[in-house]
Amino acid sequence: MNENAVPTEPVGPIKKKSIIEQFTEEIAVRSVLLERTIALHEYLTTQPELVAKLEELGADIYL
Repeated sequence: MNENAVPTEPVGPIKKKSIIEQFTEEIAVRSVLLERTIALHEYLTTQPELVAKLEELGADIYL
């Protein structure tokens, strides 16, 4: 079999995640998204020329 081929059968046992595990992962993902959103907001507030160009291209930016 080609080493780059996608397996058609499960490689190992499939573990069903508990509600707590799912919730914990969801919180982690949302936390990262929030951190990145805050960082982007902080960056854009220091770049008025970039914001103007993005708005010119049709972006809706609320700072």
